[in-house]
Amino acid sequence: MRRIRVALCLSLLAPGAWLRAQEGERVGFSASVSPDTIYVGQQATYALTVRIPADIRQRLRRNPEFVPPEPRTMLAYELPITRAASPADAVEVHTFRRALFVLTPGRYQIPAARLSYALPQSASFFSREDERVLRSGATGFVAIDPPMRGRPADWLGAVGVWRATARVDRSDPRVGDPVVLTLRLEGEGNPTLLPRPVVAIPWADVVPQGESVVLEAAALMLGGVKEFSWLITPREQGDRSVPSLAYSFFDPDGRAFAVARTDPVALRVRPGTLVAVPPRASARRDAAVIALRPALSGPARTTLPGSVWWMWIALLAPLPWLVQRFAPRALAGRAAKENAAGPSSARALLERGLRVRTGVDVASFTTPGALAAALRL
Repeated sequence: MRRIRVALCLSLLAPGAWLRAQEGERVGFSASVSPDTIYVGQQATYALTVRIPADIRQRLRRNPEFVPPEPRTMLAYELPITRAASPADAVEVHTFRRALFVLTPGRYQIPAARLSYALPQSASFFSREDERVLRSGATGFVAIDPPMRGRPADWLGAVGVWRATARVDRSDPRVGDPVVLTLRLEGEGNPTLLPRPVVAIPWADVVPQGESVVLEAAALMLGGVKEFSWLITPREQGDRSVPSLAYSFFDPDGRAFAVARTDPVALRVRPGTLVAVPPRASARRDAAVIALRPALSGPARTTLPGSVWWMWIALLAPLPWLVQRFAPRALAGRAAKENAAGPSSARALLERGLRVRTGVDVASFTTPGALAAALRL
C-alpha cells in the first residue's frame, strides 16, 4: 500500500515524465536501402521513414530538424518527399528518399541519420520544451558489374531503360554546308552517366559537338533526357539519309542488354556553291602522297639534286664573294704605283691642269700673291 502511494505521488508531482518516456517510444525513425545488391550505374534508393502519432504531431510547436547522412564515393540526387496518413493508427508517415549511383563495384556503407524534435512539458504556452534526438541505423548495399554474357561490342557502360530518337535542323542542305544531327535519349536512369556513342556516315564528315542533360525526379525513380549533337558536312549531293543509330544499354530490371534504335532521317543534299569537297577516293590518294610519319625518327636526310646545272651553280656560287673581296685591293695597288713618283710628279700634274683650264703658267708667277690674283681674274 505504501509503494502505491509513493508511485501515485510521483505521478502527481511529475505527470510529464512518464508520458515523455512513452512518447519517445511511439515516434519511429528508420533507414533502408533497396535493392541491397545493384549493378554499377543502377539506382539504389535510400529511404528514411518518420512515423509521428497524431497527438504528438499536434503538440509540436515547430517542425522537427532532420539531418540526412552525407553520401561519399557516390552520386546522390534528392527525390520528392512523400507524406501519408494511416487513419486506423492515427499516425503520419513522412518518407525522405535519395537516388544513389556508384561508378565502381564494391560494398558501400551509409552512416546513421539524425532526427531531433521538441515537445512542451505541459499545455501551458510558456512551458519549457524537452529536446528529443533519434538516430537511424547504419545501412549499406553492394554494387557489381553487369554480366559479360550477352554484352554487345558497342556497349559503352549505359545502364537503365532508354528510348532513342534522331533529328536534324535542316532537311535540304548544300554540299559543304554543315547540318546539326541530334540524338535524344529519354528514359529511366541517370542520364548524366550516358556516354557519347560513335556515329559514322559514309557520305558526310562527322564532328562531335555539345551535349545537354535534363533530370526528372519521380517519386521513386530518377530519369531524364540527354541529347548528343554532331556537325555533319555532306560531301555528295542527291537524296541521302542518316542511317538508323543504335544505342546499347543494360536493363537492370530485366538483367539483360538491349538496344534503342532511331528511325533513318532523310535528307536532300543540293549542289554546293561555296565549298568544293573532293571525293573520298582522291582524298585517299592525297593522303598516300603526303603521309605522316607514324613515329619520331629524327630529321630527314637531305639529298642534293643530281643535275649537272646544280653542280655548276654550286661551283660558281663563291665567285661574287671573291670579286668583292679582292677587287678593291687590286685597284688600291694600282693607285699606289701611279703615285710612286712622289710630290714632284703631283706638282707637275697640278701645273699642267691649271694651264689647260685657266691659261695661267704657274712657273712664271714668283711674287707672293701674284698667282692668286691671276686666278681671280
